[in-house]
Amino acid sequence: MSDMSDDDSFFKEAPLLYKLLLRFPKLSLDCFPEKFQGVFWAIFVPIFIVCYVYLNLVIVVFSSFPINLFLVGSMFLFVFLFVFRIHIDRVLNSQKTMLRKPPYVDIKERVTDYLHYFDKKMRKERIRSDSDPEESNR
Repeated sequence: MSDMSDDDSFFKEAPLLYKLLLRFPKLSLDCFPEKFQGVFWAIFVPIFIVCYVYLNLVIVVFSSFPINLFLVGSMFLFVFLFVFRIHIDRVLNSQKTMLRKPPYVDIKERVTDYLHYFDKKMRKERIRSDSDPEESNR
């Protein structure tokens, strides 16, 4: 529950451009295992980019003047907004992660715990070395 209210407060503080772009839908690969997500980004996205370039080239060559600029421009805007939406989502998630307060850690308590641990370890080594003198000479 606290994550949801934290997201709402963070969304309210975000700039207007971020708020508008976060309204666009984002491609979600959560339904696929992580192995297939890598395949998607490594194989399908480059293929999409190559097809996108060739499609723009075909539209520019085979369409009439005002229509080809509108189609190429609108396709470019769509792809740009799609990529920028993913980028903004990643930036906001990293900012939320960095701004999250770390849990309280008492340094003095940790140091005393480590000292007790090392004291116990040293006592065990002394007991072991005192019990078998031949083993300590080796």
